[in-house]
Order: sequence, then C-alpha cells, then structure tokens
Amino acid sequence: MLTIPSAWVTVWLVKAAAGLRPAQVLAAVAVGSAAATLADGLALSWARSLYGPTPELMLPGAALILWGAGWVFVAAYLELLRTAR
Repeated sequence: MLTIPSAWVTVWLVKAAAGLRPAQVLAAVAVGSAAATLADGLALSWARSLYGPTPELMLPGAALILWGAGWVFVAAYLELLRTAR
C-alpha cells in the first residue's frame, strides 16, 4: 500500500521541481502520467523481459503501473481542490 503515499509525494515533487502554481499541477501530472503509461505500454509490448520472464509475472507489474497512475491523478485532483478553497 505504498502506492497511495507515493502518489502524494510524486505530486508534491512535480509541483516543487517544476515550480507550478496549484492550478497547473493536474495538467502537468496528466502529461507526465500519459507519457509514462505510454512508455510502459510500449515496453510491455515490445520489451517484455524488462517486466518479467512470463505473463504471469508481468501482470502484477502492469496492474501496479495502472493503479499507481490512477492514484497520482487522484492526488493531483485533491491537491487542486485543496488549494482552490
């Protein structure tokens, strides 16, 4: 369950490293997550050995990627709501 706190840290790091205003965080996270998810999809399609020797071992990694990306979006959205008040 380290994914959820890691999502908050990721959002904070993106915000701090890029010097983003609160209203910019969600868009920045969306672009970064889209690029990372695309790269993972390409790697899972054409470089499967990076994730594991068999599909049974790759599936949990692929699921974790999607789970983590989802939580990063949730964290960025909640950060936007928090700072909009």
